[in-house]
Amino acid sequence: MSKVSDLAIALVSTATFFGDSTSDYGLPPRFALRRVEPSSDPVDRAHELRGAFAVVAGPETYGEELLEHLPDLCLIARSGVGYDQIDTDAASRLGIHVTTTPGANAQGVAEHAVSLLLNLVHRIPHYDRRVRDLQWRDGEFFPEVQGMSVGIIGMGRIGTALAGILHALDAKVLAYDSAPITDPPDYVTVCRSLDDLLPQCQAISLHVPLLDSTRNLIGRRELATLPRGSYVINTARGGTVDEAALADALESGHIAGAALDVLATEPPTVDNRLLSLDTCVFSPHTASFGHRTIERMTAMIAGQLKDVGDGRAPEGLVNDPLQARFPIRVW
Repeated sequence: MSKVSDLAIALVSTATFFGDSTSDYGLPPRFALRRVEPSSDPVDRAHELRGAFAVVAGPETYGEELLEHLPDLCLIARSGVGYDQIDTDAASRLGIHVTTTPGANAQGVAEHAVSLLLNLVHRIPHYDRRVRDLQWRDGEFFPEVQGMSVGIIGMGRIGTALAGILHALDAKVLAYDSAPITDPPDYVTVCRSLDDLLPQCQAISLHVPLLDSTRNLIGRRELATLPRGSYVINTARGGTVDEAALADALESGHIAGAALDVLATEPPTVDNRLLSLDTCVFSPHTASFGHRTIERMTAMIAGQLKDVGDGRAPEGLVNDPLQARFPIRVW
């Protein structure tokens, strides 16, 4: 670890909701913040991040080749809870701390998921287009969330927050998680498996990380298992839903609608069939963009920067760094 007189922080521009000043984080003067533009080339990225003890990261990739070229790096602080773009094995081997902001976005993402569901069920995008085209009602009716059976896949902080909102709307809440669900609210029906959950649901909402075990978790078979006319909500990670299978299910009418905050490729390319379907609604990975969510994320990341800068293990650590790096300060 090199000796430093200032604790340099690289703020990657894809972390768009963070300010450019250390005062935005409440950091003391010994921290120095600089904003950098991410490059897809590991050598260029290493040059951009050189000398930084910490990176406040967006969704860009941090692979082994890049990390090996950053001998000063002690911390990758990732906003949100997803870290599938970071090679945590390489980071651990190199002694680099990797953190997320668990819980900071739970309420905001849960609200966003409900907003997407309500937009779908109440056909808001459809009616918006009709009014703009100087058309009026089309005589078609729609279901309501009250009394609807909604399945939550992944009962972490976000899934639990979503369950509370759905309960307030008088929906029937079901849940499945690959990990045991301990002390679920009494209004949540816990299912033993995904196959147990899906046939009972008129809508599902995904809240799982992207892992090998969750890639294409909702595929052709799972979509077929849902009752005809069901809805699919995804505010988790794009790779958890097989987009080609979802497009087929929407085109056939088996799935009535889908609302996606995340896609397998972001931003999407023109050949993504989902973009041409009126029954699919999108937001551009903005479920965590609420003001209070950003305030909580900023405060948590500031604490992580201070912890590592002062030689302590940070809150929100998702890996186990061997011979953990900390900056050696020279004042």
